Amino acid sequence: MKRECRISTLSFVNPLRRSGLGSGIPGTGPLAAAGSGETLYRGWYAYDDPYHVISTAALRMVVDLGDNEKVTAVVAGGTAARTFHPHPQDQVDAYMSVQPLHWWFSGQAIQAHATSRLTLSPSI
Repeated sequence: MKRECRISTLSFVNPLRRSGLGSGIPGTGPLAAAGSGETLYRGWYAYDDPYHVISTAALRMVVDLGDNEKVTAVVAGGTAARTFHPHPQDQVDAYMSVQPLHWWFSGQAIQAHATSRLTLSPSI
């Protein structure tokens, strides 16, 4: 489902540097954004700048309460908000186009869909 909006915009910015030099790292935008504070596509704006979204839903999620393997969700931005992490923007396109992504919770489902693995070992 693609929503068209030619007026309102949303930018994902670095939470430590919201404006000026460096605010675009790891951010992106401005992107066309539909919605308001009263719609499903939440988007709040300052009343003196009504076409620039300043706050939006951090997570969109749909859950089948009868089956915990039927969960779809998308995070605004990416799976990590750290500035130099490799995944700071990997869900922006899905979030903006309202494309839900599958989330898995059982160990078996996680193993079946894993694309990488990180093992942390203490050094003694």
